[in-house]
Amino acid sequence: MNILAIDTSTASGSVALLQEGRVSFEKFLEARTTYSEKFMIGLEALLQEAGISIKGVEGVAVARGPGVFTGLRIGIGVAKALAYSLQIPLWGISTLKALASVTGLQEGRVLACMDARKDEFFVGGYEMVQGRAGPPFVKEALVPMEGVHRLGSDPHSSLLVMSEETCLHFKEKGLDWREVVGDRLHIQSLSARIIGQLAWLRHQAQESDEALTLSPCYLKVSDAERRSA
Repeated sequence: MNILAIDTSTASGSVALLQEGRVSFEKFLEARTTYSEKFMIGLEALLQEAGISIKGVEGVAVARGPGVFTGLRIGIGVAKALAYSLQIPLWGISTLKALASVTGLQEGRVLACMDARKDEFFVGGYEMVQGRAGPPFVKEALVPMEGVHRLGSDPHSSLLVMSEETCLHFKEKGLDWREVVGDRLHIQSLSARIIGQLAWLRHQAQESDEALTLSPCYLKVSDAERRSA
């Protein structure tokens, strides 16, 4: 089964093709003038390298957020259109759950953190079950810096995972996580491959989402919405 995986939840983004659950090809999106332009160029390059047309895609997985507003709208819009037009399965994957799963921790607690800008952060805490993010011990939410410090400092969390960019943002504000949690800090970036791998697990469990009803998980309002309020 060919699964097209899409991650447009970050400023960079990536696409990947998985065959029977294994990553065969992956492309990181190059910097372009618009997100839509770099996404379409990356997608075309991926399919060309894989030697298949879009009709050869048999399932599509997409990061549903939280994350970058523009990226999520584009990625989810394309994923839903493909699933509907090709009549193939669709899986929406939480970016915070995906980030927690990247750690490889089989059992224990993981707190995942993503930069939401303006000194706010997306966080979600999960009980890991056989390497997969299971029941939450911290509900996915938008949290200010002091709230993340309180949650991340909790010794009951086995790991704190975030990207290098997010870690640097904290450090610029005077919070060095390496000093706070030591080797419990796990630096990892999200990519389309983990989105596809989690979708494959859902496929094996005979789970999927409806193309007509899948929606982004923003967890915050956009600047435009804030200005118009």
